[in-house]
Amino acid sequence: MASATAVESGVGPEKSSLRPDTDVTVVWDDVEAAFAPSQRKGCAIGVWKGSPILMGGDGGRGIRFNDVHVLHMATMTWSEMRCHEGPDGFFPQKISYHAMVIWRHYAVVFGGYDNNHTNETRRLNLETQTWERCWTRGDAPEKRYGHSMCLWRDQAIVMGGQGIESALCDDLYFLDLVTLQWTEVRARGERPPPSCYHTMSIWGNYAIAYGGTDSPDIFLLDLEELFWTRI
Repeated sequence: MASATAVESGVGPEKSSLRPDTDVTVVWDDVEAAFAPSQRKGCAIGVWKGSPILMGGDGGRGIRFNDVHVLHMATMTWSEMRCHEGPDGFFPQKISYHAMVIWRHYAVVFGGYDNNHTNETRRLNLETQTWERCWTRGDAPEKRYGHSMCLWRDQAIVMGGQGIESALCDDLYFLDLVTLQWTEVRARGERPPPSCYHTMSIWGNYAIAYGGTDSPDIFLLDLEELFWTRI
């Protein structure tokens, strides 16, 4: 059992109804799921039709994966999705420390490490279980891994990561998932420092970034005004 303190904030789509000194109890359940994927780190996960979808990861000792697994919540059992090459013969490399969002019936994967840094965008059609390479337009983010990516409306938002020669990134990119157009965004305000292995999630019209290699702070990005706030 763990407890956390709710903090009232004057920014965001809604304010907490809890007092700043209110303790919220969070209880974790230890769940055993049958037929689980092999142990790994640096994998990506998203949810489609109520089922978590897991892709890739690092198994240690140079072992990486490009498999896809589905967790069926009703029975708490895993199954491996039998994915296929697309019409162009594309199938992704074994990858780790990539990022993935679920958009419509696609799992969209960007970046990662496959023995080299990559900035490739690929997507899995979850209905036909076929992969395809995305031929994007515009200036794509540089090659990286350990970045974050989340979905807002019809856009994937990519932030940070570790680039070539261990350089940490603090940039921000939007990928229009309809047109496959990349746009680098210059948001105002106090933005997060260069970082990798952080997390970013969407809350209404805000992106919340936390943690990583160089920051103990929480940052809130107003996605309509494109303004960062450190909270």
